Amino acid sequence: MEHDSIEQRLTDERNVWLATSRDGHPPHLVPIWFVWLDERFWVCTSQSVKSRNIADHAEVTLALEDGNAPVVVEGTATLRERPYPEPVCAAFGGK
Repeated sequence: MEHDSIEQRLTDERNVWLATSRDGHPPHLVPIWFVWLDERFWVCTSQSVKSRNIADHAEVTLALEDGNAPVVVEGTATLRERPYPEPVCAAFGGK
């Protein structure tokens, strides 16, 4: 099976697996809706385990859903407050 380019998959795919960490607990792994914009993952989350973990430990791992053509990224997350950048809101609206 042939796959689209990584850039195309990052633009088209709807969900990404997000792994965060917390002291004394196993990693917290969840699928979450995302957009890829300006070479960054953007996810929407409210006061949740994910956001609390990121506030304490900003290192995260993200992976696209297709295990047959893996795309895995490790990085540092940043929590953003409202108002969110208009291009990000538009990208979510278009998805």
